[in-house]
Amino acid sequence: MQRLLMELRKRRSNQKGFTLIEMLVVISILGILAAIVTMSMVGVANLAQSRANDAEMRTVQVALDTMANEQGLDQNSVCPAGMGATNDMGAFPAGASNGNVGGTGAVPLYPRYIRSPEFTKRKYTCDPQGNVTPGS
Repeated sequence: MQRLLMELRKRRSNQKGFTLIEMLVVISILGILAAIVTMSMVGVANLAQSRANDAEMRTVQVALDTMANEQGLDQNSVCPAGMGATNDMGAFPAGASNGNVGGTGAVPLYPRYIRSPEFTKRKYTCDPQGNVTPGS
């Protein structure tokens, strides 16, 4: 028995590097950790996109409210009924015109209230009460 233990100790002390089993265990643990991190990042990206969409909608709503207040328009007359969804802020709200002739009296949100016509990524519509909602 002593001779067997001595032989095992001698073999272990002469061994250089890792065994195949040790390498496979380490690689599998790293793979599992990478999968966990990747799955958690998907949730973070979805949450960030949702918050960006909410912030964009609030910005369009504030711009519409500012335009109505500055122009002295009634909130109920800013957005006509049956307005289609658009992401073109140069034509939002529907019936708005740059010269205020023949429309609702409202001016478009771009360029005065929203800086860039490419600002919005989604389409928006507003109801007759002046509330902005995501359109389809």
